[in-house]
Amino acid sequence: MKGGRNSRVVNIHEAKTTLSRLIERVLLGEEIMIAKNNVPVATLVALTPTPPARVLGSLAGQIHIGPDFDADDELTADFEGASATDPLRSVAYPASPARALKVAEGAPARRKRRP
Repeated sequence: MKGGRNSRVVNIHEAKTTLSRLIERVLLGEEIMIAKNNVPVATLVALTPTPPARVLGSLAGQIHIGPDFDADDELTADFEGASATDPLRSVAYPASPARALKVAEGAPARRKRRP
């Protein structure tokens, strides 16, 4: 962004006297070039905050899962995509009633051929 549309060049004396105003402009996204004798020597830019470091295991001992959390077969089947009462029906890709009847009767599954 050097010399870009959102940059401004100020001399050191002006930067010292108007530092708080320059910082406000930087926080709004502007880049300020500080010059000595009209030669740029430094750039005033806003810092991007770094997120705090993640600490693994910080919730240890605070979350408890019961030993029977997966005991409900119907709920487990719902997560796996099929109903426990009707394994031919899928939540994501429901089979047609005719197809379900053929599979239930033991008819061999036929696939359509692609050209």
